[in-house]
Amino acid sequence: MGIADRYRRIHRAAGAGCPPRGRTLARRASGRPAWLETDDGETSLLDALIADPEGQLGSAARTRFGDVLPFLVKVLAADEPLSLQAHPSAEQAIEGYLREERLGIPVSHRSATIATTGTSPNF
Repeated sequence: MGIADRYRRIHRAAGAGCPPRGRTLARRASGRPAWLETDDGETSLLDALIADPEGQLGSAARTRFGDVLPFLVKVLAADEPLSLQAHPSAEQAIEGYLREERLGIPVSHRSATIATTGTSPNF
């Protein structure tokens, strides 16, 4: 079973619609890990977290967030390369934008890494 087939199976188990074969299937995001349960004998993420939350997440995360995952889980299944994004904090975005502006890099240029000064709710 390929990664895209396994992903489709997980996606269906989560009760979500799933594109037919041949259509792009890029990601599924969930704040709850229950859909990551496995039926092939492997330990699921959920079971690992239940069995040892501090060992899996660390004591600081458990103290701060309790028994709730402090992050968004995204599972990617791509048959072709994907463009992945990482979003900076508001402070990092402002610093990056100002740095690129000082360097004369237009926001529309392909090498620009920060392309906004206020359209994000983080600003």
